[in-house]
Amino acid sequence: MSSQELIKFLTRALVEYVDTPAAERKKQKQMRKMQRDEWHVHWFGLVPAALTMMLRPMVHLLGKMPPLNKWLRA
Repeated sequence: MSSQELIKFLTRALVEYVDTPAAERKKQKQMRKMQRDEWHVHWFGLVPAALTMMLRPMVHLLGKMPPLNKWLRA
Protein backbone atom coordinates (compact mmCIF):
# COMPACT_ATOMS: atom_id res chain seq x y z
CA MET A 1 0.00 0.00 0.00
CA SER A 2 1.49 3.32 -1.01
CA SER A 3 1.45 6.29 1.28
CA GLN A 4 -1.13 8.10 -0.87
CA GLU A 5 -3.54 5.18 -0.64
CA LEU A 6 -3.07 5.10 3.11
CA ILE A 7 -3.79 8.83 3.38
CA LYS A 8 -6.92 8.42 1.22
CA PHE A 9 -8.15 5.56 3.39
CA LEU A 10 -7.53 7.43 6.63
CA THR A 11 -9.19 10.58 5.27
CA ARG A 12 -12.23 8.62 4.12
CA ALA A 13 -12.51 6.90 7.50
CA LEU A 14 -12.19 10.21 9.36
CA VAL A 15 -14.84 11.90 7.22
CA GLU A 16 -17.20 8.96 7.69
CA TYR A 17 -16.65 9.11 11.47
CA VAL A 18 -17.27 12.86 11.64
CA ASP A 19 -20.40 12.61 9.48
CA THR A 20 -22.12 10.09 11.76
CA PRO A 21 -24.15 11.65 14.58
CA ALA A 22 -22.85 11.29 18.14
CA ALA A 23 -25.91 9.31 19.21
CA GLU A 24 -25.33 6.79 16.41
CA ARG A 25 -21.66 6.43 17.38
CA LYS A 26 -22.65 5.74 21.00
CA LYS A 27 -25.21 3.18 19.85
CA GLN A 28 -22.60 1.40 17.70
CA LYS A 29 -20.12 1.40 20.59
CA GLN A 30 -22.71 -0.14 22.89
CA MET A 31 -23.46 -2.85 20.30
CA ARG A 32 -19.75 -3.69 19.98
CA LYS A 33 -19.51 -4.05 23.76
CA MET A 34 -22.49 -6.40 23.85
CA GLN A 35 -21.04 -8.62 21.10
CA ARG A 36 -17.68 -8.97 22.82
CA ASP A 37 -16.68 -12.36 24.25
CA GLU A 38 -16.52 -12.89 27.97
CA TRP A 39 -13.15 -12.13 29.54
CA HIS A 40 -12.18 -15.74 30.26
CA VAL A 41 -12.90 -16.80 26.68
CA HIS A 42 -11.03 -13.80 25.30
CA TRP A 43 -7.91 -14.42 27.40
CA PHE A 44 -7.81 -18.21 27.64
CA GLY A 45 -9.66 -19.46 24.57
CA LEU A 46 -12.47 -21.97 24.51
CA VAL A 47 -11.11 -24.28 27.21
CA PRO A 48 -12.75 -22.39 30.14
CA ALA A 49 -15.99 -22.12 28.19
CA ALA A 50 -15.96 -25.87 27.49
CA LEU A 51 -15.24 -26.66 31.14
CA THR A 52 -18.06 -24.39 32.24
CA MET A 53 -20.45 -26.09 29.83
CA MET A 54 -19.40 -29.51 31.14
CA LEU A 55 -19.57 -28.64 34.84
CA ARG A 56 -22.79 -26.60 34.83
CA PRO A 57 -25.13 -29.66 34.65
CA MET A 58 -23.18 -31.41 37.43
CA VAL A 59 -23.42 -28.40 39.72
CA HIS A 60 -27.11 -28.10 38.91
CA LEU A 61 -27.71 -31.76 39.84
CA LEU A 62 -25.63 -31.55 43.01
CA GLY A 63 -27.56 -28.50 44.12
CA LYS A 64 -30.85 -30.45 43.95
CA MET A 65 -29.60 -33.57 45.73
CA PRO A 66 -30.30 -33.90 49.47
CA PRO A 67 -27.27 -34.02 51.77
CA LEU A 68 -25.66 -37.41 52.33
CA ASN A 69 -26.26 -37.39 56.08
CA LYS A 70 -30.03 -37.64 55.45
CA TRP A 71 -29.46 -40.83 53.47
CA LEU A 72 -27.22 -42.36 56.12
CA ARG A 73 -29.80 -41.86 58.92
CA ALA A 74 -32.64 -43.58 57.04
